[in-house]
Amino acid sequence: MRFLFAARYLLYILMPVFLLFISSPVFAVEFKAKEPTSYKPSDFTQKELDLSGMADDQNALVMTILNNYNCTCGCNKGTWANCIKTDFRCPYSRPIGAAVVKMIEMGKGKAQAVRFLEVYKRGSEQKQAGRRKQEDKNKIYPVTTLNAHVIGPEDAPVTLIEYTDYQCPYCKRVQPTLNTLLEEFQGKIRFATLNNPLSFHQNAMPAALAARAAGLQGKFWEMHKLLFKDTRALDDANLLKYAGQIGLDIEKFNTDRNNKELKDEILKEQAQAVKNNAAGTPSFFVNGKKLTGARPLSFFKTAVEEALKANENNR
Repeated sequence: MRFLFAARYLLYILMPVFLLFISSPVFAVEFKAKEPTSYKPSDFTQKELDLSGMADDQNALVMTILNNYNCTCGCNKGTWANCIKTDFRCPYSRPIGAAVVKMIEMGKGKAQAVRFLEVYKRGSEQKQAGRRKQEDKNKIYPVTTLNAHVIGPEDAPVTLIEYTDYQCPYCKRVQPTLNTLLEEFQGKIRFATLNNPLSFHQNAMPAALAARAAGLQGKFWEMHKLLFKDTRALDDANLLKYAGQIGLDIEKFNTDRNNKELKDEILKEQAQAVKNNAAGTPSFFVNGKKLTGARPLSFFKTAVEEALKANENNR
């Protein structure tokens, strides 16, 4: 399972990096941090970064790499280790750290791990440059609600689409903001929540399937709310507990959440997010205009008011 986790992560999240990796000559450029921070294996408790099951020499190698090589996610934290440990808002450092752990665990050497980090650096720099050049804040993306569950009237002047991950703490953080927004603009917003379960969140897909399975019994929003009560309590026992709390037929719930067609719908939602440059969570589209992150209420209100004004001007 740990190998599958690594393979899926590298395939879906880091594909551009590995395409560059394959086309590049072999090298191992050392980009040492000016002020390395000496963290220990015990400092990292996230499941994907747990080093307790690795040999001492592997532990030492992982920590040498993370403690002595600069993070290139765009932050100012210095080393990868320091970014992982201190910047919980960073969506890149923990997955990259996890990839390094998996490489060393699978017998890869320091040169290959460092090469991976250097290629990631080059790929991220190219991607950021492309975004700066091409990203247009007024661009209208061709997103649709697909088969998602929707709140609000069909003819509402504003359609708000959310891409979420039930294990993402920032997705949880923005839920009260969205609830307030929908109350304040009641009747004017058609809201749909779509899934983008990130591959390094092992419980995100099962939670998304649980929400969709509950929806087949008319209890999607009830399950949606429960799933966000605690992003760390999404194992199978808790999913079954939540199903019982909202009165689902458990036998049907178990059958439905293992239905391949339901998973295919979620994968289709995820593919639409990636296609529209919204691979991270939470991501939003207000009448097709993209917003990213768990922004404050005022930010969303401004976006909705602008959409309402634009709708009036186009009449």
